[in-house]
Amino acid sequence: MRSVTGIPQRPQAPEHLSATARQIWDDVTSARPPDFFDKGTRPALEAFCAACAEHRRLMAVIDGLSITDPEGLDAYAKLTRLADAHAGRIGTLATKLRLTKQATTDSRAGGRAARADSSTVAERMSARYGQ
Repeated sequence: MRSVTGIPQRPQAPEHLSATARQIWDDVTSARPPDFFDKGTRPALEAFCAACAEHRRLMAVIDGLSITDPEGLDAYAKLTRLADAHAGRIGTLATKLRLTKQATTDSRAGGRAARADSSTVAERMSARYGQ
């Protein structure tokens, strides 16, 4: 989103999100450059924020459960499955939105650096293992 002056502005959280999800939206968008999230990524960002808010809500309910009785244990099992599903969704969306270190780190960079080294394989192995 661009302002009248042409300077990128952070996208505003959709009004239909819960207060917790809107706070997560603000936290995430303020941690990135203003033009990081375009119109194409906003639905995924919205889903990410909603999943994070729901995960927090579920964890608060789980923390309040007593698992000493069978009913509490059954509710605990069901709610932890739901929380785990939300955690998986959060991880997937965070990676797709490039919010995680893993998503922004090139795993091949180390290999390229090693190939750029002009020493021979034998010299690198000797330096690494002392032989």
